[in-house]
Amino acid sequence: MKRKPLSHCMLIAFLGSYLPSTQAFVPSVSLGAITPGDSHAAITKDAVQLVYDDLGLRNVTKSMKKARQTILDANASVDDDFPAHTARHCDAENLSGCNLVILAELRDVVTHTQGDNVEAAREALGRALHTLQDFYSHSNWIELGNRGVHPEIGKSEFVSNVAPAGANTCIEAPAGQSCFKGNLTTSMLTSGYYSGQDRTRPAGKCRHGGFFDKSPGFGGINKDMSVCTGTVAAGLFDSPHHDHHPQAADLAVLATYQVFKDVKAKLSDREFKNLLGVGPTLAFSIDTTGSMGSVIAGVRATSTNIVNSRLGTDQEPSKYVLTPFNDPFSGPTTVTSDGSAFKSALGALYADDGGDCPELAMTGVFGALSASDDGGELYLFTDASAKDAGLAGSVLSLATKKKTKLFFSLFGSCSPYDPAYFYLAENTGGQVFILNQSEASSIAEFSDLISRSDTVDILSIGDALSASPKNYVFPVDTQTTRLTISVSATEAHSVRIIRPDGSVVSETDGGVTRVPVSAASIYSIERPQVGEWTITVEGAGTFSILVNGQSKLSLDEFRFVQTRGRPGHQGAFPVTGLPAPGQTVDALADFTETAKNVVFEFRSRSGKVLQSFTLTNNAPAEATVQTGKVVVPSSRFFVYALGEDGNGAKFQRLLSSGFIPQEVSVVAPTAVNLPVGQTTSYMFKVQNDGPADSFKFTALDDRPYLTSVTPSVASLATGASTIVKVDLTPPTTTSVGTIDTLTFSAESVTRNDVRNFAVLSSQVIAPPAVGDVNRDGRVDCDDLGLVKASFGKRAGQPAFNPTVDIDINGIVDARDLAQVARQVPVGTICN
Repeated sequence: MKRKPLSHCMLIAFLGSYLPSTQAFVPSVSLGAITPGDSHAAITKDAVQLVYDDLGLRNVTKSMKKARQTILDANASVDDDFPAHTARHCDAENLSGCNLVILAELRDVVTHTQGDNVEAAREALGRALHTLQDFYSHSNWIELGNRGVHPEIGKSEFVSNVAPAGANTCIEAPAGQSCFKGNLTTSMLTSGYYSGQDRTRPAGKCRHGGFFDKSPGFGGINKDMSVCTGTVAAGLFDSPHHDHHPQAADLAVLATYQVFKDVKAKLSDREFKNLLGVGPTLAFSIDTTGSMGSVIAGVRATSTNIVNSRLGTDQEPSKYVLTPFNDPFSGPTTVTSDGSAFKSALGALYADDGGDCPELAMTGVFGALSASDDGGELYLFTDASAKDAGLAGSVLSLATKKKTKLFFSLFGSCSPYDPAYFYLAENTGGQVFILNQSEASSIAEFSDLISRSDTVDILSIGDALSASPKNYVFPVDTQTTRLTISVSATEAHSVRIIRPDGSVVSETDGGVTRVPVSAASIYSIERPQVGEWTITVEGAGTFSILVNGQSKLSLDEFRFVQTRGRPGHQGAFPVTGLPAPGQTVDALADFTETAKNVVFEFRSRSGKVLQSFTLTNNAPAEATVQTGKVVVPSSRFFVYALGEDGNGAKFQRLLSSGFIPQEVSVVAPTAVNLPVGQTTSYMFKVQNDGPADSFKFTALDDRPYLTSVTPSVASLATGASTIVKVDLTPPTTTSVGTIDTLTFSAESVTRNDVRNFAVLSSQVIAPPAVGDVNRDGRVDCDDLGLVKASFGKRAGQPAFNPTVDIDINGIVDARDLAQVARQVPVGTICN
């Protein structure tokens, strides 16, 4: 039954019983120690659940979880990407700036959602929510006796009753009494000053407080933790006004929930559900050369049927993506949430010219991949090899970042066995199908089975056949309502699928559907038996197996993580790119709450178990999140999770994208906005921790903004590093708000599979005034403060801020400070 909307008072009362008893305004769970309460992530999840309840969404599907995770990641990133920005954290009485940041981000949420760029909309929403949530912990709103959300923050252009610059707001806490509660002296709205930010604390103003606040004095007013003092993995902490923490967390949830309601009021029902990820993504990249006419017709017919059959159901895609390619062109990419518009785009495709080989297949895949949501599938149809196969590394980097499986349907005799296709399919958990052109409509049916909002991966194998048959066993649990089993091979083969009761699956069995293609065995099995299933494969050549199901029980996330964030506000952040072999690292998994006795395994592509391990929960408020130390294998591996479902039946799940451990690392800069008509330089640090080698550096973006990569190659000794500059220049005709996805890769010239990467998304903005480094439309002390906060830092260092490196020389120095200082209005006095 749909939950009745709650009144303001009812919701406050509800939250008091709904929320955990301890809270903490850190970005995410801490590593290696129990976090004293909720994180920003937990607060956001609580609010999102209220939104799901309002919409009657009882089943949180895979696509909804991926959408939510994008919001959570963007929320957490504020502590990592903007540590010195007082406006981003509602610190230092910059409450007007804080409010303007929230309003600007929320405008972008609506604009991007209406423009079918929901990934950018979710990121903007996450950033807005972090700042909004910080207001209730960092200001004195609670101490002033308020029990409701602030009526102006995130709603009005003006914030009233803020203490003026010269007004005293706090007295110093007695020496040694860091948790002193009697320090506030004002009836006006204020917030604490934190050391190292763009505003320096004047005498008589409040400290933020906490072990990492190095500003003079003692005490503070933050409510970031639910206890006064303690220890976490990052070190000591103290939260001076911890006793007001439950109210701050309750109001943060309520304010977050209200933001979702406000955004919903500005969008159509369909647009709002797209923002939440209600429905999967359907993404195609299709070769349109002259020889592809019958293939295009077959894909068009089947895809149209898929779209029509899903309209109005919970499987209706939230996004459709279509990228045509040939030689010498690729695109334009169609991105829409409208099924009719997608069908029109398919109908407009036609085979023309060409017939030659090869084609720009990698460029086509990259374009569709850039526009796709995380955690989905992408299908390419071609009869040619890839003319731009050298871009396969960039495609794999982006697919790995987005956790997207790539499937390749190959037709004809124009070099269909391009190694790039197999390389990408194997490393993303996808498959290659070698087909006749008459089978195009049949293989398109495969996308209907795989691209659903509640699919989970159960088994993924890649191997070579020999004289003896190969057997693969996997469990099916009580939560799995349908199986899809796909076996594809390069040569003649036979497949037997055996149920737990010993019977062999036949296409004539009830509930069994076979997709009729010649070089693959693809079955859909409704209501599969619970227990151990077996797949037996015989024949010659190489083959791949993919087993997935429809289920509510899923491995939602598995990441290698590290502690990052501004001091005192640290959490678990994803490691950039791929981890190093043999390295002991932290892992984070988020599993369905009904999973029990979970054991994780690293397995090879052939299914061999390389390592078994367990993880533990250190965040009571996030009961499904588990963390722990693991040792990275020395070769490519896939992550499996095994355990029992709520009924005690054995289950198996996996993360379909594989990991290739790397001895080369990439440190990416913080993503910044791209001014129209101006060049923005990104500095990537590449370090070689393996044997001496030569590396090539490539960059690829989905817009025509990339202008240079310098250097393009470098020789690096063991332990050596270099800085690579990538320049992006949006043309003067570019629309403000356009999102550009840049993938940077460092690849060994001599060794295959030695590569690492970073992916950055940037938004195009109107050209700011010189010196306006925080992009708020004016040059003032806050801009000067940002330069000071990053002063002396070089590209590749965590505190380096590329927006304040005015002369783009890779270091924030006196020249940058002077350029900004000259733009500050005459007579302005900055602390």
